[in-house]
Amino acid sequence: SYSFCTLLHSYNMDSLTPEKIQEFKTFCNVLKSAPGLLWLDQLDFFRETLVAVGCKLPEKPKEATPAPEPEVVPEPVKEPEPEPEPEEEEEPLETPEMPADAGKDDECIEGENVDEVYTEVKSTAEDGDMDAAMELRGKAVGIMQEGNFEEAIKIFTEALEIRPTTAPIWAFRAQCYLKWKKPNCAIKDATKAIELNPNQAKALRVRGQAHRKLGEWCEAHEDLNKANQVDFDPDQADLVKLVSGRANAIRKWKQECARVEEEKRKRVLLKKQKALRAQREREEREAKEEAAKEMGGMPGGMPGGMPGGMPGGMPGMGGGLPPGMDDPEVLAMLQDPELMSGNPAALAKYMSNPKLAPIIQQLMSMMGGKGGGKGGMPGMGGMGGMPGGMPGMGGMGGMGGMPGGMPGGMPGGMPGGNRGAAKPAAKPAVPRPSADDLD
Repeated sequence: SYSFCTLLHSYNMDSLTPEKIQEFKTFCNVLKSAPGLLWLDQLDFFRETLVAVGCKLPEKPKEATPAPEPEVVPEPVKEPEPEPEPEEEEEPLETPEMPADAGKDDECIEGENVDEVYTEVKSTAEDGDMDAAMELRGKAVGIMQEGNFEEAIKIFTEALEIRPTTAPIWAFRAQCYLKWKKPNCAIKDATKAIELNPNQAKALRVRGQAHRKLGEWCEAHEDLNKANQVDFDPDQADLVKLVSGRANAIRKWKQECARVEEEKRKRVLLKKQKALRAQREREEREAKEEAAKEMGGMPGGMPGGMPGGMPGGMPGMGGGLPPGMDDPEVLAMLQDPELMSGNPAALAKYMSNPKLAPIIQQLMSMMGGKGGGKGGMPGMGGMGGMPGGMPGMGGMGGMGGMPGGMPGGMPGGMPGGNRGAAKPAAKPAVPRPSADDLD
């Protein structure tokens, strides 16, 4: 259409081909069916052309009001559940590693199987020829120095069979086992010598050296230290220094391990105690809630009944109640609506109970209810008065019932004593006997 109008303005009629005319007709038919399209911004030129040639333009269509967007109702924000209080993070406890210098060094050897190489002493004699035993010991020492340890062991054994209770011979055989690199056998013989003589320095020193060969630093330090106390040997100073340093390191490590294990044990125990305490508190809370449900309308006392207890007492009662008032049956009786309403049948029912009858009688006597009247029971911690009294009940004016009942219930308590109690009826005068009656 734009090109068509341009052709009209230029008066170039030769350019109006049938195709362009047909295209313009189609455009005009579209405008007829939808005249509002004429007001499109893209057709400003065409509107100007129509106005210029005197055409009347159709009314501009009103802009459609956009439909209001639906109101978005925000979803209710759920309150986050309270997170449990985080437990205080405890510093993790790790078992310390063994010191590097606490292990075996290059001079340590593997221990032998004692059962395979050890020679038992089979003699049963306690004392034999000492000279013969000492001669054999000297022979065995010479053979040991030559390095023939197995043969020396045999001769030492012969000497022990003669004198099995001689500690030095056991110590020498232990030394021979140690030179033969049999530290376990050496420890066994040296221990036998120490049992016979606890201060056998040679046996203590040999056993300490055997423990050192096995890398048992604490045991070695104990034996070598005691050997020096019995018989100091300066040649053993370097060995004692080495063993002492490693033994002390191991002892400190063991102490630290024990401290860590104790701390772990305490933490486990503390967690158990916290869990038990939480469980106990939860059970107590649930028990209180359950008790409150069972009490129903009596969470704080006895609504409408005796909420304040009986603080005031009644004059003449020593500030308290008759014995037995704390009995459950008595309390149940005082809450009976039939009795409180003055029903004579209810009173007769309770009077037939041998446990309740004396209490009722005592209450009536205290309240001056023997003669009837309108005094009532204004005290008694929740018994707001018994207008109409309680006449009757044998010896108290008969069981005439409870006229007027107890309409006040027991709301007021007995703080004031029996101010409103009816005065007892005067006793009838008893006629004095006459002398004529003696006949």
